[in-house]
Amino acid sequence: MAKKDKNLSFDFEGIYTKIENLSLIEYKLLDNRIGKVSFEKNENEVIITETFEPVIEDSESMQKEWCQTVIDNFKKYVEAF
Repeated sequence: MAKKDKNLSFDFEGIYTKIENLSLIEYKLLDNRIGKVSFEKNENEVIITETFEPVIEDSESMQKEWCQTVIDNFKKYVEAF
């Protein structure tokens, strides 16, 4: 994964451990951290919640900001269709 301006990037590789159609994706990264993304329908919108084990090397707030940016960009992409 990389920012558009390429000033920050990291490898994000793992396996999906559980998938529930239209509601949940769970995964395990190569460094054994786990995470999940849930999708909850609420009237005319979908609420996306991601939880994950942060890496020790980076601040938790930086990692949260990164994930929020990814979700915000995904939202813009989906709303364009």
